[in-house]
Formats: sequence, C-alpha cells, structure tokens
Amino acid sequence: MPTYRKFLIQFVLAFVCTGLFATASFAQDLVVTVRERSGEPLAAQAIVRVTWQGRGQTLVGTTGGGANEVSSATFNVEAGEYDIEVEAAGYDTATEHASLEIAGRRVQVYVFMTRTGSSAGVTAPQGVALAPNAQKELQKSLEAMKKGKYDEARKYLEKAQKMAPSNPDIQYMMGVLDYTAKDLPAARKQFETVVTSYPTHARSLLMLGQMQFDAKEYKDASTTLQKAVDADGKNWRAHYLLALASAYSGDLPRAGVEAARAGELNPQKAAAMRMLSAKILMLEGKNKEAKQAFEEFIAAYPQDAAVPDAKKYIEKVDEAKKSADAAAVAAEALKASEAEATAEAAKYETTWAPPDVDAGIPPTAVGVACSTDTVLESARKRIERQLGDLERFSATEKIEHQALEQGGVWSKPSSKDFYYLISVYHTKKLPYYFVEDRTTDASNSSFPTSIATRGLVSLGFMIINPAYKDDFQFSCEGLGNWNGKAAWQVHFAQRKDVPSHVRSWVYKGVTYNIPLKGRIWIGANTFNIVHLETALREPVEGDLRLNREQLTVDYGPVRFQSAATQLWLPLQGEMYFDLLKRRYHHKHALTNYLLFGVDTKNKIKAPPEPAADKQEQ
Repeated sequence: MPTYRKFLIQFVLAFVCTGLFATASFAQDLVVTVRERSGEPLAAQAIVRVTWQGRGQTLVGTTGGGANEVSSATFNVEAGEYDIEVEAAGYDTATEHASLEIAGRRVQVYVFMTRTGSSAGVTAPQGVALAPNAQKELQKSLEAMKKGKYDEARKYLEKAQKMAPSNPDIQYMMGVLDYTAKDLPAARKQFETVVTSYPTHARSLLMLGQMQFDAKEYKDASTTLQKAVDADGKNWRAHYLLALASAYSGDLPRAGVEAARAGELNPQKAAAMRMLSAKILMLEGKNKEAKQAFEEFIAAYPQDAAVPDAKKYIEKVDEAKKSADAAAVAAEALKASEAEATAEAAKYETTWAPPDVDAGIPPTAVGVACSTDTVLESARKRIERQLGDLERFSATEKIEHQALEQGGVWSKPSSKDFYYLISVYHTKKLPYYFVEDRTTDASNSSFPTSIATRGLVSLGFMIINPAYKDDFQFSCEGLGNWNGKAAWQVHFAQRKDVPSHVRSWVYKGVTYNIPLKGRIWIGANTFNIVHLETALREPVEGDLRLNREQLTVDYGPVRFQSAATQLWLPLQGEMYFDLLKRRYHHKHALTNYLLFGVDTKNKIKAPPEPAADKQEQ
C-alpha cells in the first residue's frame, strides 16, 4: 500500500476516534458521562456513538480513552440535535438525546446504564388490587400468622388464592408461610413463581435474594437483589443484602456504596452499616482506610455492642498481617441474620398509602454538583418553549376510584372515562397557566363519587412557574434517576408565610389553600419534568379535615400527529387522601391527546386571574 494511502487512513481514523467533525469557529465540547443506575461512575469501558440528526454523521469514542475521564467520552461538535448510544459489556444498550443550542458552550450529558437482567423501571406496582372478599381472607391469615397459628393461616391463604389465583401478594404470603415453617424449597418456589409473573414485586425479590445468599449463590443473589433495589429503592434491607452479596461475589466497590446507602435509609442501622463498610475496606485490602473507619466507628458509637469487634479488627491491622488474612477475618463476619430475615419477611405492609415524601431521600450520585437555580431555570425555559403559542388541547381521562372500608379493605374499584379539556393562557404576569375542565356524555355523566379532582396536568408546571418561585423553598438533592434515566432530584416545600397559589380544595363553598411539599424529578439532559410527588406540608384543619393527600404523576412525550408537535405531559397519576375521616385512592390515566389549531387572529381571552387547582367535595 502506498505510503500516502496509509497516512490518509491513519489520519481519518484519528479524526473519527477523537470525535472531531465541527469547524473550528463553531466547535464545542459534548461530554458524555456514563454511570451505573446508582449514579456511580461506570468502571467498565463503554463504546459511545454520537449521531448528528439530519446529517447522518456518527462519531465513535470510548470512555477513559486519551484525555477522557474514566467514565466519560468527549466529542468536539457543532450546535445541533444529537442521538447518543452507549454499549458496555454486561449492560443493556442505553440511549439519550442531546440538544446543543449555543455554539461554543461545553455541554455534559449523563447516560445511566442498567445491568443486563436487571429491571429497567423503578416504579412498577407491587401487586394488583384484590377484591374485598379476598382481602378479608388475606387479613385473617396475617392475624393467624402473628399468633403462630400457621395451619389456620394456610387455610385462609388457600381460600384467598382460590378467589385470586394469580395475585402476587397472596403467593408471596404463601412463600413467607413456607419460609417460617422451614420448608425452604416450597418457599423458594413460591417467590420464584411471583417474580416470573411480576418481575418487580419487591418483597418477593428481596426474599428470593436472601435465600440465594443463604445458599451461597452470590452472583445470582446480587442480580436478584439489584432488581429488588430497583423496584423499591427505599428499602434499607435490600441495599444491605446487596452489599453482602456484592462483597462475596467480588464487587467490593459496589458493596461499599450499598452499605452506606442502607445506613442512610435506616438510621437505627447506621452503626451496623458503618461497621460493614469498614469490613468491606478490609476485604479490599485497604487496611489503612479500614483502621480509620473502625476508629471513627468507635468514636461515634462508644457504647455499641460491636465496639469490641472493631477493636479486634484494629489489632489485626496493627499486627501488619497480610491483607488476605485481615480480609478473611472481615469475610467471616459478613453474614446475614436468618432470624432477622424471617421477621422482615413476615412484615406484610398493610399501610394504605405510600410513605411520606420526607420518609427518606432517594439515592443520588456521589460527587455530582447540582445548582438548584440552574436546574429550575432550565426547566422553566423548556416549558415556556414547549407551550409557546399553544392555546388548547384535550385528552381522554380514565379515573378509577376506591374507598378504604372498615377492616382495611379497599372497596371494589369504580371507574369512568371523561373528556378533559386544557386551556393554556399567557399573560405579562404569568408566562403560562392552565384552566382544566372535565366533561362527560349523557351516559357517563358523573364522577365516580362526589369527590371531583382536577389539576393533574398543570400542578408540576405551576410549582416551578417563575411567578411562584418565591412561594417555595427548593433544594436540588443531586443527580438521581427515574426509570433508568438521569434526572435532577429537587425537593420543595411551601413557605409558611405564603398562601398556596397552586392547589386548593373547595368544601361547602369554602376554599381551603393546600400547603404542599414534595419532590420533582427533572431530566438531566432534556430538563423535562419526568416525575412529581407531592404531600401535605401539614394537615388542613377546619371542616375539611384533610389529614393526608399524596399525589404522584408520571410524565412522558406526547406527539400530536396533526401538528407534528411533541409536548412532555402527564401520562398517569395516583392520589391517596384522608378526607373527612375517610380514606380514598384515585388512579388517573390520560390518553388520546389532541391539539387544537391556533388561530393567531382570534386568541382566546384569558381569565383575569388564574385560580389554583381545585378539588371539590
């Protein structure tokens, strides 16, 4: 091959691998940072492909190559729209989209990777609704189990199972019963049956992972327990067992992360998790760091029963024994308690609503800075660009209603479909606000009950509306993830010296402003709202007697075919509330979105003042 051709090929390869296809005057850096679902930097090398939409040009790079950080790849590109694809051994292929709007500015895009075989979502339901009669039998079995009457408990469960043969909660409790009775093969079969049909049933995943760990199937246990963490990231024991399984399977960095997270989620176990973290350092051969961790543990918990063990480990380090010997001492202590597992399994949660938003902080990536003002301002600009001159759109709304009856049994669901009309207004005072109306046809003319709820579409947008930015205290907690995608996690709480402008209830002609707190997830790369959770800052007194109100909303892309327009809007929501000494549950699903045409000569007139989203009783 002629020398000049070799030179040309080498030049082209170097050109592609370094990610250069921008002209010098318009060049900017696109930094693709690849991370685990937990937010930790991805240790494995990843292949990153960046495709420029409209031009069909693709750049290929690897993380950790050249001047790149260990989990990042940098590309020199022009402003434009880019699709990003990342591959790594042992992980599912991940995709993201990046919009580079300002030439010359460095843009960072986060891509979260999911281990192959792990569940991709984090919000899947734990089970399905039970008919009232089956619920009653399940409740009876729980009472019998508490009294140690296992044969009686089995009869109730078998009766409930005949009423609902595929219900995961009943199958789970059958497994718990077998586990308690020491019939481990039968128990394991029950848990495996549940997760086959319901792959994100967190309690079954946790117990199956525990049993795999007990059987010294450490790699399988790690995989199962990772799924349990994905399904219920706030369960401290899932993180704890994952730390143990990871340690025994050789993934020590991951073990340390999970042990620390378990301690954060359960303050009562914080001391034990600090001891576990120190032992993991010994397993890694980091004796100096381990000694310091044990000393800090003794200083922080001088009365803890594990202090003598901590001192023993320090002596082993001081004796300067080989790291393998020290690691063996630590490994011997990494055991999960069977008695504790049995007690945990039997705790079938009968709570009627999800935990309060302040019950725990979802995990975020370590070492990633988050500017609250920058995240919120970027989200506001994104909303304003999407809404633009938009005036009106509609959707079909399906609402399912349940009431909690005596004995903790939910009533049979009742549901109706509605035509939901959303009008968008823009004024000098408010860049955007909404008026939502719900209508039905003659054959479907009423709400499932006398309680009418609205405001599902507008609530998230209004909380971060620039006109109300001083109504709330916002705090970006860090880079989290929602459904496997990187998202900025922002906590908010209404200020006590400001009345609520975004949510209210109307009862007997009286309007009650509702003080909210909650958490909002904003896409790290798109700045779209992806998920919202709200709760009461405190109960609302007076005749309303609203003691609890929890709302969750999932958002996603909605493409309007007629106008070739895409908006990021609510797709589904759930609401739990304790009102007038009764408890209720609503499910909302929004489909069939339609966009109304905009006539610029005949704008609809805006109401003089926007009203807060109202719930009517």
